[in-house]
Amino acid sequence: MAKPIVSHSGYGIGKNDVRFMRVRRDGDRYYVTELWVSTELQLSTVGDYERGDNSGIVATDSQKNTVLVLAKQNEITSPEQFAMLICSHFLGTCKQLIRCKVSIEQAPWQRIKQGGAEHSHAFISQPSAIRFCTVSQLRGGALKVSGGMKDVKVLKTTQSGFEGTIDHVLPETSNRTFCTNLSLKYDFREDVHGVDFNGTWETVKSSLLDVFAGYSHSVQNMMYDTAKVVFARVPKINDVEIRMPNIHYYVADLLKLPNSGELLNNPQGMISATFSRPLQAKL
Repeated sequence: MAKPIVSHSGYGIGKNDVRFMRVRRDGDRYYVTELWVSTELQLSTVGDYERGDNSGIVATDSQKNTVLVLAKQNEITSPEQFAMLICSHFLGTCKQLIRCKVSIEQAPWQRIKQGGAEHSHAFISQPSAIRFCTVSQLRGGALKVSGGMKDVKVLKTTQSGFEGTIDHVLPETSNRTFCTNLSLKYDFREDVHGVDFNGTWETVKSSLLDVFAGYSHSVQNMMYDTAKVVFARVPKINDVEIRMPNIHYYVADLLKLPNSGELLNNPQGMISATFSRPLQAKL
């Protein structure tokens, strides 16, 4: 028998960026959840690729419609919970699937405040951080759940240092302005039963900001300290991946004009790292 001309190592069909807003009313108070959902399904056969047999395909528009129906019929308590629901639905109803992956981003709507009180039905978009999550599951396998945040732009005008480098290209300093637009992703241990996903996200965000506001010897040192705090505060998190572009603000060279730090310019660099908990010995 002749060998196939084309081999495959991975395949899937999905729908990207299914956007919807879920509005819930409790008396005179309204609640909104806007999610951007992407799905990816893997079939147990490759007949659609090799023979044009489309009988097992879950069409991309069917995936979109399924997401919208599930959003209409179910309460959404967190992006992670909804992603887990989508995975459970597809694997439970489509026997030809062997894997489902769902990625979700959440729009940052917050209540408008008037006179110090939160408005009952008016909201403002305040993207201090974009929340996201990914859930994937093989048929018969454990859920893999991750969460995180991106587009977190923060700046501090002191308490940032960079000293002791071997090449001396950058000027050494123990007191510089530091800015970054960072992303952070965290992976949960396999057992996510009972996890407060909303509380976890808030805890990770506050941990990140707590470390950022303190003194750091370098960006690398800041990322390491962030991972340590996250591991200490959230036992269910097993891995943390952080990307921190270093948006430099150097004192601008104004030639003969004096400049003691009032005017800065900003080239950028990129630093990233992934941290994991040490493996625990099994007794």
